[in-house]
Amino acid sequence: MERESDKKLYFSISEVAEKTGLPPHTIRYWEQVFPALRPLRDRGGRRRYREEDIRLIQRIKELVHGERYSLKGAAQRMAEIDRGEERKLRNIYQLRSVISEIETHANNIAAILNIK
Repeated sequence: MERESDKKLYFSISEVAEKTGLPPHTIRYWEQVFPALRPLRDRGGRRRYREEDIRLIQRIKELVHGERYSLKGAAQRMAEIDRGEERKLRNIYQLRSVISEIETHANNIAAILNIK
């Protein structure tokens, strides 16, 4: 059975408030505090949130309400997490480059040995 959120790409602030259990004014304020939280806006200037925005709001809520971080502390923690993710991605790209290089060398060796 398909859920409504499986069909929708964008959600209004009231829908996000309902999904997260946060009032709209809190979500709007968090947009000022957390640079990663930047919903799209339609022609009328209304916010349009994606699933990734909702997941970010839920993570912030967990830090602030669940783990008792201050907003400043939660913002710092989110920045640490982002830096860690960035390092992981950089490592993945480096590994892919090394793998590609190894494949090239293996193909060259196979060509020299006339192996297919």
